[in-house]
Amino acid sequence: MTLRQSPLFLLAAALLCLPASPALGDDLSPEPRRKFTRVLAPDGIQIRRYNKTDGPSPAKNDRVVVHYHGTLENGKVFDTTRRRGRAVAMRLDGAIPCWKKALPRLRVGERAQIVCPAEEAYGAKGSPPAIPGGARLTFEVELVGIH
Repeated sequence: MTLRQSPLFLLAAALLCLPASPALGDDLSPEPRRKFTRVLAPDGIQIRRYNKTDGPSPAKNDRVVVHYHGTLENGKVFDTTRRRGRAVAMRLDGAIPCWKKALPRLRVGERAQIVCPAEEAYGAKGSPPAIPGGARLTFEVELVGIH
């Protein structure tokens, strides 16, 4: 029997081919879980802040620049600036009620998930054809700037 035929050699070779085991405490899930800070908001609006910055917060009459990715409850994307590759500028007082209440709680540079109940979004009428009436909306938002 040669060395390459010995059971000990074959076992050692097999062990060397296995991937390294993760260190204790490593996350084994395929996608790492995003850590967030929950922010209290009025009227059933949920805000989950992913990062915290020291930037300024917008006032209710400010013009804000945001990147966003909006989805319905079933996960269908109804609008996104990310796919267009350009942030959008808008007057905060002209936004849906949910954004009027949530964005002043964020600071420039922050990213957050904002969940808007239907009453705080487009209500019973919706915004056809993309947003049906009574739709609860979820936005991944980055507050890029204030003008």
